Amino acid sequence: MQGTVHSVKRNHRWLWLATGLTVFGATFVGSSLNIIRLPVTVDVGWNLREPLRYRALQGGYRSDQQILLLFFGAASCGSSNVNWLPEIVDSAKVALLQRARAAGMSFAAMGVAVDWEVKKGMQFLQSFGEFDEISVGYNWANSIVRKYMFEEYTGLPATPQVILVQRFLHVATAEEDYVTATDIQLLLREVGTGNIKRWFDNGMPIPLLDSLRNELAAEVGTT
Repeated sequence: MQGTVHSVKRNHRWLWLATGLTVFGATFVGSSLNIIRLPVTVDVGWNLREPLRYRALQGGYRSDQQILLLFFGAASCGSSNVNWLPEIVDSAKVALLQRARAAGMSFAAMGVAVDWEVKKGMQFLQSFGEFDEISVGYNWANSIVRKYMFEEYTGLPATPQVILVQRFLHVATAEEDYVTATDIQLLLREVGTGNIKRWFDNGMPIPLLDSLRNELAAEVGTT
């Protein structure tokens, strides 16, 4: 077994040596003939980062309990731009969607860019994959920021931040031409990259949601 491992390592060394010589030779010859310009960037590695996977709802929802994830960040915030944050946020969307479905609930994700400029905020949120809804611009006076940090659900005004809420989504019927969200309950608030990563690494626990489900099950059992 050790001989096999050593053989693989030697093959990898020869592969990278051959690749390096090929790139060097092509660069030297090409530059001598004025075919290409230096410096030359050649991608000879593997892209180890998985593609963003969450897919927003496309024209389908119903009246039921729903888990809503809100991600707050900003193009102007250094902590919101750490390279591993988009993958964590996207993976959280996928995992929470699956968890909500397993509990017989629906799921939605909202991205909020706390930037003054709408264009910069839009570009920032694009790196985090798809959202079902976005709110961009007007800095801390943004309507969603005001609602979840200053008014109805006060919390630390900082980015990045992840908030989870449970709500009842009442969808329009033939007799009603509106959609309302009622019985909104704040389930979780994680502020800062360290807290967000710790929550994700620990399996994204939502203690309050589990408590609410246990209470509901107990009420059903006594009726």
